[in-house]
Amino acid sequence: MAIISWGKPKIEIVKWGASDTSCPQTGWNTVYNPKEDTTDLSTTKGDIKEATGEGGERIDVIYKRSKFALSFELYVQKGQTLPIGDNQEDDGVVQGTYGVRLTPEDTTLEGFIMPKCTVSVETLYSAADGKRMRYTFDGLRPATGKTLQPYTATVEPEPEEPEEPEEPEEPEEPEEPEEPEN
Repeated sequence: MAIISWGKPKIEIVKWGASDTSCPQTGWNTVYNPKEDTTDLSTTKGDIKEATGEGGERIDVIYKRSKFALSFELYVQKGQTLPIGDNQEDDGVVQGTYGVRLTPEDTTLEGFIMPKCTVSVETLYSAADGKRMRYTFDGLRPATGKTLQPYTATVEPEPEEPEEPEEPEEPEEPEEPEEPEN
């Protein structure tokens, strides 16, 4: 059992419906196993605006919000359906809004969810790795909540095995009281 959120993640995506105003709770699809070491959440720190005084002294600082993007690569495999097909993208631009969430290998640990994203796709090829698709989910600010939110999978508890009934113990025979010696 791990103590940090690493290892082989489970990535799930969901496409928003045309009339959705928030991320759908159902309809999540699991992405098949990404290429090793390509799953990456990158954070771009928000721009900084500084108020400076004479001599370059900082008087005040304001930061804009950070930006988040989750990317991963998938091998194009025979018989495997890509999570976002050709009919949903046009030269790398994916139509619509998506949600994406990541669960660490140890499902009891915290992962994350970006409930509202735009998606882009890049087609890659090398002789060493073959054809791959790189998906990038750029987080957008949802109507409520943060762009990047903590997420922990709800794991169904394993059913408990019924306990075997204990065999009744045989009653102990009472000890006969000793007769006092005279």
